[in-house]
Amino acid sequence: EALREAGAEVDRVLVVVDREEGASDLLAEHGVELESLLTASDLLADR
Repeated sequence: EALREAGAEVDRVLVVVDREEGASDLLAEHGVELESLLTASDLLADR
């Protein structure tokens, strides 16, 4: 919200690891797409 208030157009967020705790749904409610390089499931699957 702070970025939008400052005039930025925010439509996508890039994260290294999506912890899969609901951020994607929360961001979608605000018109923002979440892109991740890995998910927590990906990391744990390699164990």
